[in-house]
Amino acid sequence: MKKLKYLIIIILMMFISVHAKEAVVIDISGEINEATLMNTKRALKSGSENKKNVVFKISSKGGSTKAAFDIANLILNSNSNTIAYCEEPTEAESTIIALSCDKIYLNQSAAIGNINKNLKDNSKNLNEFLSRVEKKKGISKDSLDMLKKPVGKNTSKNVPEILISSNHALDYGVSDGTVKDLKNVLELENISSTEDYREPQEIRLLNLISNRYVSTAILTIALVAMIIEVFSPGFGFFGTLSILLFIVFFVGNIIITESSVYVALLFMVGIALILIEAVIPGFGICGIMGIILSVAGVILAMGSFERGLVPTASAMIVGIFATNIMIKRGMKSEFLQKISLNDSLTSTKGYLSVDRPDVSVGDVGYTLTPLKPTGFIFIEGAKLEAISEDGMIEHGEKIVVSKVDGSKVIVRR
Repeated sequence: MKKLKYLIIIILMMFISVHAKEAVVIDISGEINEATLMNTKRALKSGSENKKNVVFKISSKGGSTKAAFDIANLILNSNSNTIAYCEEPTEAESTIIALSCDKIYLNQSAAIGNINKNLKDNSKNLNEFLSRVEKKKGISKDSLDMLKKPVGKNTSKNVPEILISSNHALDYGVSDGTVKDLKNVLELENISSTEDYREPQEIRLLNLISNRYVSTAILTIALVAMIIEVFSPGFGFFGTLSILLFIVFFVGNIIITESSVYVALLFMVGIALILIEAVIPGFGICGIMGIILSVAGVILAMGSFERGLVPTASAMIVGIFATNIMIKRGMKSEFLQKISLNDSLTSTKGYLSVDRPDVSVGDVGYTLTPLKPTGFIFIEGAKLEAISEDGMIEHGEKIVVSKVDGSKVIVRR
C-alpha cells in the first residue's frame, strides 16, 4: 500500500512538472520606440530558443506608432506563446501590442483604449493588423471595430477616450481574463518560474537619450553652449560641450528612430546658414533657409513632427533669449567679426569719405529693417545703413544718431 502511495505521488509530481511552464517577462513601460522594438526581438528570441512563454507587462502610455506596428508584427510572427498583462489603461500604441499577443489579461483598474486615436495616417496598417488579429485569435470583427470608435472619457482616471473596461473587454472576447496582478496571470497560465528580461546597458542608454524630455534638455544645452562659444574668444569648453551634446543627440535619436545620418548634415548646414545671416544686413534667404533646415534636421532625427516639435521650439526660444542677453550686455563675437568686414576708412586715418551721409549726432529717424546690429534706417528723407550700439532694434522703432564716423552711422534707441 505504501509503495502504491509513493508511486501515485511520483506520477503526480511528474505530471505537474511536465505541465508547469516557464516564462520570460518583459516590461513595456515608458515611451514605445525603436529601443522597445530591440528589446522585444531579444525577448522573443530568448523565449523561442528556450521554449518559454513571453509575458508582456504593459504600462506604457504610448509612443511611436511605427514601432508599435513593428513590435506587433514580430509578436504575430513569433513561435513563442505570448501573453499580455495590461496594468493600466492602454492607449493606441500599447493596445496594438496587447492585441497581437495570444492572450490578454487586464488588471481590474485597466481598460482597452481607443486603437484609432492618432492613427488616421496609418489606416492601411491598422486594417491589415486587425485582419490578422481576427484570423489568429478569433476575436469577432464587431468587437475589433468597437476599438476604432471613441465613446467618451474616463475622467476618474484622467485617461482620454477609454473604450472598453476590463469587465466589458472580457464579455466582448477582447481579453482572456481580469486579474489582480501579474502573479494572478502566472497562476492562471500555470507558469511556475519566470525570468525578467534585462535590458542591455547600451539600449537603456539609447532609450534615455531618445526620451523626448531628455532630448529637449540635451538639444537646448547644446544650442546655448554653441551661442556662448560664438560670443567667447577662441575655442574652448563651451564649443567642445556643444559639439559633444549635438553628437549625443543625433547619434542616440538616429539609431533609435532609424533615421538617416544625413539629418545631422541637414542640421549643420542650417546652423551655418544662420551664422552667415548674422553678418548680413536685414533678414533674408540665408536666415529663412537656415531655420528651416536646422528645424527639419531635428524633427527628422526624432522620427516624427510630434516628437520633434517641443525640443526644437524649446531650444530655439532659449537660444534666442540667451543671444539677446549677450548682445544687451555688449558681448561681441570674435568669430563673427573675423568673417564680417569691420575695417573703416576714417578721416583720422587719412581717408576721405566719398559718400559721407548728411546726418548729424542727435538726428531722429526710424528703422526700416531690424538692426542686428546692422540694418537700414530712414532719416532726414534718406535711406541709410546704420549700426546699433545697444543690441538688436526691431523694425519700425524710433532711433537717434549717436555717432557719425565717416560713412558709418551709429544709432541707439
